[in-house]
Amino acid sequence: AHALSYLVDSMATNGMRDAVADYVPSHKETHRWPFFFGTTLHKRLDHIVYQTLKLKCVGCGVIPGFESGASDHQPVLARFVPGRVR
Repeated sequence: AHALSYLVDSMATNGMRDAVADYVPSHKETHRWPFFFGTTLHKRLDHIVYQTLKLKCVGCGVIPGFESGASDHQPVLARFVPGRVR
């Protein structure tokens, strides 16, 4: 947890943001992995990091419909426009 807080602080200091953290509700996972006895682990492992001096994020989401039969990671899509976050 200590390394993660350092990374988040470093991102903010360097003008970077995580579109997933900003736009996707915290209960929405990006990773599902079938585990023992029919249980599935749900985690939020994926991020889209961008530089706010060059891009403005106008939306981000986890695309539904890929929960089984594909990758264990869900597709994440972010939309950007040129420009600076104010």
